[in-house]
Amino acid sequence: MDNDKMNSLYQKFIVEGHSISLKECVGGYPNANDCSWYHGNWMLLRYLGVVSNPYWHEKFYRNALENVCDIKKDNLLVAGTADFSMPLLCSEIGVNNVSVCDICKTPLKICSRVSEYLNLNWNTFAHDICSEISMKYDVVINDAFLSRFKNKEIPLKGIANTLNSGGYYVTTLKMGKLNRGGEVEDSVKKHFIEKVERRYFEHSNSLPEVSIQDIANEYVKKMSSFPVSGEMEVYQLFETAGLKVLLIERDIVEGEYEPSEYFRIIAQK
Repeated sequence: MDNDKMNSLYQKFIVEGHSISLKECVGGYPNANDCSWYHGNWMLLRYLGVVSNPYWHEKFYRNALENVCDIKKDNLLVAGTADFSMPLLCSEIGVNNVSVCDICKTPLKICSRVSEYLNLNWNTFAHDICSEISMKYDVVINDAFLSRFKNKEIPLKGIANTLNSGGYYVTTLKMGKLNRGGEVEDSVKKHFIEKVERRYFEHSNSLPEVSIQDIANEYVKKMSSFPVSGEMEVYQLFETAGLKVLLIERDIVEGEYEPSEYFRIIAQK
């Protein structure tokens, strides 16, 4: 989907997504007690291009699904999503039936609305990927998901248990220093907030009227991230979970606060 169509889609659902979050957010992966600050403003920040999203790694995901995983099986699960970006990318690549799970109902309801609007077949259901599930999938996919967890062994074990034997896990994982929320340099924080404000006012005619500085400031204050230290840690984590790393590559993308290095990973059970 080209940028104009993508922007139009976000413009249509930003306000509705925020309203959904006020009713449905009771805690999730980013924050166990309240995730409305996260899900309620994510699509706006995503529209402004200042938060992580799978389209930063589009070529990787396309190659993974087209050339490594057999997408004709149509047995794919998006395990954890902030909005509709990953399910949409999977549909664009050619997966006809996409399942989406998340611990929070807000992104699920957003995905259901977008799926209905685009006449796509997304099956959504609430589930904590860290816990047992009876359904099994040939492909589990998400983007920068593991960075939400300090102890990555727990979600990785859950993902491995969700896969059929021989199934694939496709994901990205940030490398760098941990941030328990607000642990960024003042200069970095200032630059991020100014970037968010500038981009918002450049597009204000197409966006809801909000206190954008407060939104940006709250995101920096509350958003935690637990990257890995290096490639060796990735191999150890995945092998402990019973997943064999088939491909691992590194690249630098725009990042949220500043350019960031990510691992792109394809693993198999």
